[in-house]
Amino acid sequence: MTYNKSQSQSYEKVLIDATGEPFAHGHGYTAFSRGRDCVKVKMFIKEEQLHPKGDSSHDMIPCITNIVYKNILI
Repeated sequence: MTYNKSQSQSYEKVLIDATGEPFAHGHGYTAFSRGRDCVKVKMFIKEEQLHPKGDSSHDMIPCITNIVYKNILI
């Protein structure tokens, strides 16, 4: 299901393909907020999207890009 089609929906389980950048600002939020329970929201990511959390290289946190069109904000 696309980001747009998921608006105003809520689901028991959500699996997000985050291997590519969101199409526009807010799409990531829309996708991640569809799940009723954050424990049941999972995502596919690429290995290069994992970054160390704090000082430990064992604890990794996934990061995705938030799209912002700066020329629109000026």
